[in-house]
Amino acid sequence: MLKADAKLLDLRRISSQGDEMAGEVETAAMGRLRELLISLSPTVQVKLRWQPERGIVRVDGEIRATAEIECQRCLGPMPLALVAQVHAGMAQSEALITRVDPTLDPVLVEDERLNLPAWVEDELLLSLPMIPMCQAWQGGVCPVSGIEPGA
Repeated sequence: MLKADAKLLDLRRISSQGDEMAGEVETAAMGRLRELLISLSPTVQVKLRWQPERGIVRVDGEIRATAEIECQRCLGPMPLALVAQVHAGMAQSEALITRVDPTLDPVLVEDERLNLPAWVEDELLLSLPMIPMCQAWQGGVCPVSGIEPGA
């Protein structure tokens, strides 16, 4: 079992049979993500399967976080469950990844070492909605934020 609290993950240490990673990654250093949100939980939950395969490392699983973001309709705070479905290949070149499986999202890794918190942050950034809006609001006072747009 790989440790989710690792800052630097050495991909060469992944077992040839594959390894599981389940646990929490701290969000304290995730400044880019924090800039876009009103609040972010102190930790992110990861459940990932790491598997070496023909010169790359395949990663499948899920990354979850809870946050608050500004609704673009009512401009109030709204809860946001961030879920990033991971189906990635890690290697030093994109060509190597696509040769193994063209459906994998390529993640380029230098020296076979992955900055785990930075990669988790990247995955969560990609899972942000383009235009966050309170789902239940139809008009008048927003039931999530209690704000009436334009008032």
